[in-house]
Amino acid sequence: MQFKMNRIIQSILISVSILYIKGDDSDYCYSKDTSPYKYFSEWTSYDIVKGATVIEQGCSPIYVWGLVKHGVKSLTNEQLERNKLLSDLKKDIIQNNKEKRCTLCSDDFQNINNWDNSLTEKQNEDLSKIAYTNHETFATYLTNYIDSTTQKPTKDNFEFRTSKVTEAAGSALKFTNKLLGTSSEKAQDNGVTENNVLLRAKSDCSKWSENNKERDDFISTPIYQAMSYRISNRLGFKSQLPFDKILAMYESCVIGNTLSTTTKPAFCAAFLQEDMKVMEYREDLKHYYTSGYGSTLSEKIGCPLVKDMVDKLSKASTGNLEGKKGAFYFADDENVMGMVTKLGLYRDEEPIKHDNYQFQSTNRKWRSSSLSPYTATMHAIVFNCANNEKKVEFYHNQNVVKFDACKSSTGNKCPLDTFLTEVKKTIAKDDKCEEDYCDNKSSGAASNMMGYSFIVMVVCFLFSRL
Repeated sequence: MQFKMNRIIQSILISVSILYIKGDDSDYCYSKDTSPYKYFSEWTSYDIVKGATVIEQGCSPIYVWGLVKHGVKSLTNEQLERNKLLSDLKKDIIQNNKEKRCTLCSDDFQNINNWDNSLTEKQNEDLSKIAYTNHETFATYLTNYIDSTTQKPTKDNFEFRTSKVTEAAGSALKFTNKLLGTSSEKAQDNGVTENNVLLRAKSDCSKWSENNKERDDFISTPIYQAMSYRISNRLGFKSQLPFDKILAMYESCVIGNTLSTTTKPAFCAAFLQEDMKVMEYREDLKHYYTSGYGSTLSEKIGCPLVKDMVDKLSKASTGNLEGKKGAFYFADDENVMGMVTKLGLYRDEEPIKHDNYQFQSTNRKWRSSSLSPYTATMHAIVFNCANNEKKVEFYHNQNVVKFDACKSSTGNKCPLDTFLTEVKKTIAKDDKCEEDYCDNKSSGAASNMMGYSFIVMVVCFLFSRL
């Protein structure tokens, strides 16, 4: 009886959710959509979210600090295996259309009918190179500031650091070649050094783990179930498609948009724009609880980066730069998210959860698509202005970020001392803001002590037997 009642309640909730997810899709045709939804969490194109920076006159740039996320990673084996599900799914959709159950417009159906699972190994490798153009464009944008100084960028007056991740090192190479005007084949030739502890959050960290509970629980909510029902019905299926097939279609859509910004990937047609937002929210849950405010480790990851920025900008404030013009670090998604959370940016009053999509779907601040698209950037530029006053501009994805203490300042700039005082508050409460936030050294010492204790116990036992 209780089971039947639960099923009835669930059916009612799904029906209400179907109405909530703006209903009639009979006239929708993805192939003809002139502004399709392109916010795909960490797979979002940087060009979609970056700001249009206007360079203000009257001050001279003297120093720049930046954090740059690498480009798109190659697909995992799990994603490649999921992609194989689409061949049989295509056959089923064709059969559904023959039986007149499929409600896709004719153009969308033909795109699926003509679709060929042509994701080759080379295309998979190319995914990691797609964003290199963005890195080069970002470097060109920076020269608008840096080239007005007395010294051109060189590997001697700039500091470049990267994690050991192949994509990060590749991004560093493309960026530094453009910034320095070189054509090096190795990032090290441009003065790039590796720092895996500071810039590779998941590397050798015993405390690191992906918390996907909220993301996984979202699949059982009426909002997701309603979306799943609508997609299944649109494609002509008599019952709901399993999650792995819906995810395979979504990933195919995302990958297609990444490989080409001008084509219309076939399986995007399975999703209305509101459906895309539901899938985006699922990814937001993953990032929030693994790399954002829902993770106790996230701020620890971001703290050393914030401290490094404060230390270097403080030297710019006192004129103690020792000939340095800037520093750039190339890192992972977790580092960008960690710095965002440590600075207290984009914090919602209520945490996003698997069961509050209705309240967070439109107005939430935490959106991984705009926070950390591939090639995400955070940078601060210090200026020397009238009367030798130092000011700073802080940007996230080339969008101006003004901290509370700076909001009374006109334009994009904030007095550097005011900015530093505000940002220092975020790290002052930490009794430990170190690169080794995972206590790897401490863990190692503890492990050694356990080993020594065991040896002592064995020796004592053997002596007792004599």
